[in-house]
Amino acid sequence: MMLALIVVIIMLTWRMTEAHVENEYFSKLDVHNKEALRTLLELHSSDAGWTPVTKRDGVVVQKRFLPAGSFVDASDATSGSKHACVKATAIVDATPDRVFQLFLNNDRVDEYNEHCTEVEDIQYFNKRIGGMDMWSKVTWAAGPKYGPFKPRDFCSFVHYIRQGDGTRIVLNRPAYHSRYMPRSEEH
Repeated sequence: MMLALIVVIIMLTWRMTEAHVENEYFSKLDVHNKEALRTLLELHSSDAGWTPVTKRDGVVVQKRFLPAGSFVDASDATSGSKHACVKATAIVDATPDRVFQLFLNNDRVDEYNEHCTEVEDIQYFNKRIGGMDMWSKVTWAAGPKYGPFKPRDFCSFVHYIRQGDGTRIVLNRPAYHSRYMPRSEEH
């Protein structure tokens, strides 16, 4: 009886601590989104540091590695080489709204990301400021095994911005969610 009580208390304390950390993390959502957006706009306005990856059918793909932002978990931030940013540039025969719609839900993920075999939205956050709509979601995704690489799964914050001037932004960054910790044995 005493052992069971100690285990329950330890489990409850762990869950409360985990919930506190998660609440603390989500309470900084606006700060983290602003920081990530500032980084994105700086990257978009500069050609410095980008390395060509491929150019095909009018699409130019480049990459560069980024320092970890304050929204990156400390254990992930120490391995900064994994914080790659990929930029694809092309002329698309579609309106910004039509392209933006492609990324609003998961129904069409397989059309633009063949490596995403499972995807699930976990949590939503909405906000409207002036003439600008903003909303974010936490998404869990998984991909298959490739060659010597194990299957993997991860969470992302996807932040959407629809500005009054016609600008549309979809900003992805790492997310951490207690109910969706990486399941390395499966993914």
